[in-house]
Amino acid sequence: HLLTHTAGFEDNMFGVLARNPEDLVPLSDFVSQHIPARVYPPGTVTAYSNYGVTLAGYIVEQVAGMPFADYVNAEIFQPLGMTRTSFKQPLLTDLAANVAKGYTFTKTLYQPSDFEYYQIAPAGSASATVTDMSRFMLAFLQGGELDGSRILEPSTVNTMLTKQFSNDERLSGFGFGFYEMPFAGYRVWGHKGETDFFRTLLVLLPEKNLGIYVPSTAAGGGAA
Repeated sequence: HLLTHTAGFEDNMFGVLARNPEDLVPLSDFVSQHIPARVYPPGTVTAYSNYGVTLAGYIVEQVAGMPFADYVNAEIFQPLGMTRTSFKQPLLTDLAANVAKGYTFTKTLYQPSDFEYYQIAPAGSASATVTDMSRFMLAFLQGGELDGSRILEPSTVNTMLTKQFSNDERLSGFGFGFYEMPFAGYRVWGHKGETDFFRTLLVLLPEKNLGIYVPSTAAGGGAA
């Protein structure tokens, strides 16, 4: 239910941003203090839930016995050679020096951003390079393996890229972590990302062995 956004939670963005890293709280505190109302019975309606993804990340943290950012780094980023990707907030010094500056457009001016700090880290605080994301996509296009390092079994990847739920059989639906984005007759899986200052899009076309990753600032990025 959490991975297909069918847990039935309402979604809101109140309290998800922190002004500075000192204001960030442990995942355990956030998920226990910001429990949303359940507005649908579980497993009946897809309703995108940042809280649900954050809760899934907290479950990973509890099972692994280590912070979410450390677990993902050890089990995904490092095996795939994604050395310029991290969920840590703030970023470590060697990565922070190369962070892109996002922009919004207000009246006649582009306004630059500072680094964004999110309490819902598993739902959207990864910082990455396009080169690293290309390695992430290649791993999924190759059944969970890249350059001899395996992060997932082929059967797991196939399950993630298979429709698990949709609000109607005639509509696109969710796999696990990815959702269907059909285009021009192709079977496309992907996910969009949106923060105050950035927009991203990741898509996979398994039949064409193709992955596309597009990052942009928020100013005009949605249209791109």
